[in-house]
Amino acid sequence: MEWHFGREAAGKCNPIKNRKTIIPLPPSSKQHTTLNTIEAIVNSGATDHFFPMKYHGNREADTDSITVYCANDSTMESKVKDKLNLPQLPKGARTCYKYPTNKISNPLFSVSKCINNDCSVHFWTNKTVTINQGKNGVTLIQGKQENNLYTINVPILSLIHIWR
Repeated sequence: MEWHFGREAAGKCNPIKNRKTIIPLPPSSKQHTTLNTIEAIVNSGATDHFFPMKYHGNREADTDSITVYCANDSTMESKVKDKLNLPQLPKGARTCYKYPTNKISNPLFSVSKCINNDCSVHFWTNKTVTINQGKNGVTLIQGKQENNLYTINVPILSLIHIWR
């Protein structure tokens, strides 16, 4: 079975897994960019991207808070708005709301937000998920399925100075 979400078709959480990759800048530079990632659950029920406060993207600004009603009848209130470090996504699909870590421990990546910004999301039987530009466009992001959850890795950028 394969599931596809696009304009025509519009729980449980795993622990967050952090990964680190070093990307060198040009040789003349004395900095390296450390690219950490946070694993986000691809969620077809989330109305927006919801991330814990510990996620550091390209912070936009403090914002009027929004309240989200959760499946367990609780509520959580956002603290700031951020921008995901996923430049390949359309601009409107990159904003996210951040919540206190005691309210949300696993980031939720919204399928509907991607669809509303001209992307399509495909869940494949080979246990992968792809997010494409348009209905049949280029693959922008690829993720995986593990423990019955589809996830993608969202980069967290920070600069590390190398002293020579």
